[in-house]
Amino acid sequence: MKKKILNLLALCLLLCSCSSGKDDDFYGGRKLDSEAISSIEAMLDETTAPKYAAETDASGNTIVFWTEGGSVYHQVPNCSSLSKSKVILSGAIHSAAEAGKTRQCSNCFE
Repeated sequence: MKKKILNLLALCLLLCSCSSGKDDDFYGGRKLDSEAISSIEAMLDETTAPKYAAETDASGNTIVFWTEGGSVYHQVPNCSSLSKSKVILSGAIHSAAEAGKTRQCSNCFE
């Protein structure tokens, strides 16, 4: 995801550098200073932040959630994919793997 955003940013900068309008703030050949680059990096970090914060137990193991059926585990118990589930199990990732849950949910993991 971050690579796609960086590619899009590079394309935008390339297109802007071709602009010749006098009202533009950007012109071809202009170099970004370190402050501008830091600002862009901060913006990218915000857009690629995880959707949910992972929960951990006292030992520092990441806690995940799953149901009896299927092969998916979830990062949060209130994931929309679990909304119709009556019984939601939880534990460390290794416990989910032992229960046959081998894939991350595409809704709550990004």
